[in-house]
Amino acid sequence: MANDPEGFFYFSVMNDLEFTDDMDSPAIGIFRGNIDFNNHSLSGLSFALINNKLSDLQRKYMVYNAAYGLIDNFLEGTISNLEYRPDGLVMFAFMTHHYNSVLYNNGVQNSTQTVTFRNVDAYGDFNEPNNNNTSCYVSQVFQGYTIFEDCTNYASQTTAYGGAFVGGYPWGQFDDGSYSYVTFENCVNYGDITGERAAVFIGSHNTISRLSNVTKPIIKVTNCANYGTIQGSYGVGYYFPVANGKANPADYKWFDMSTDSTNTGNDAEHIILLANPTNVTVKTNEDEAFSISNNNTSYSSFMIQGSTYSTTTNPEGTIRIYVSQEDIACTSGSTVTSAIRKLQIIDSMNQSIDSIALNTVRTDAYGNQLITVGNVDYYYNDSSTIGGVVGGSALVADLTWTLTCYDADGFIVGQMDIE
Repeated sequence: MANDPEGFFYFSVMNDLEFTDDMDSPAIGIFRGNIDFNNHSLSGLSFALINNKLSDLQRKYMVYNAAYGLIDNFLEGTISNLEYRPDGLVMFAFMTHHYNSVLYNNGVQNSTQTVTFRNVDAYGDFNEPNNNNTSCYVSQVFQGYTIFEDCTNYASQTTAYGGAFVGGYPWGQFDDGSYSYVTFENCVNYGDITGERAAVFIGSHNTISRLSNVTKPIIKVTNCANYGTIQGSYGVGYYFPVANGKANPADYKWFDMSTDSTNTGNDAEHIILLANPTNVTVKTNEDEAFSISNNNTSYSSFMIQGSTYSTTTNPEGTIRIYVSQEDIACTSGSTVTSAIRKLQIIDSMNQSIDSIALNTVRTDAYGNQLITVGNVDYYYNDSSTIGGVVGGSALVADLTWTLTCYDADGFIVGQMDIE
């Protein structure tokens, strides 16, 4: 009944609800309506509850957290008076406003439709470093108006990137020329949000690039506060993550500056331990292999990783693709050449490799797949769902390379980009 995208339903929850491992997720695929939980709790949702539409690759990389939570597509309505206690970092709603039909993706082209979270409190402590667009509330806001009122997040998370309230970002334009809109009013965060990129309200680092053409304010934060610790190694922010320093919301036309002064609490910070390393250099040789020269007694081993983010087509989302070599021993005063190479990555959907037999794909000692196309070596991503690299449509992409430094006890003590 509730899976009817045309209906509008009203539910009143009279008892605490607990999911078990044998229950499928999402319980509701498409929903338009109001659910008043009457201050009861919802618990038990975990990564064991995987939506059957996901491919093995998407399960592996946990696209948009993979487990969709209670509702897959929340089109319109209100969730109120809820104590949300998932067992895993599973957002309550995978997407607000976006409806995936059986045959095609159809955005809800109606700027008057609103999804509201009112008096919804989230709890938990989640360490899931490979996940992105993470939040206990909403992963993405797509073509609609989403409101958070009187919500308090107590949940802490360590992920690739995410936010306390919206893990991704608002995007999508309506037929009348307006854009998706998200507001936060009287909301408080007590959770610690940690990752490569992290923020309180909007968690995705793609926010700035995706909204670059938006000339009117579509994000509004009023009378909110943060008392958690927000730490990011590559991007961090109170409102949204930025690469360096403190974000100035006034620099972005899509942020509503009229309410900035009403927000209080702790500022966000870059993780101090992940400042640029000193007395260590990385170069490539004629084979494009990385070579590490270490003259810092604090560093004992290293990891080299190359990564990029790509779009997926079923379901629509984002996937993190990476190659790496860990535990590269290199004590002070020594130089070590790694087995990882500064190559581009090519996807299996690229037409230039259609005629190449799969037995030409080889795997190195660290589990990274390689392929040679026209005498050029590439790292290889075997996926049928990639639609293109984020920010473009190419299926051949440069990787962003980073060096992570470890001390003798295995703790991270430095991290830097490799040019």
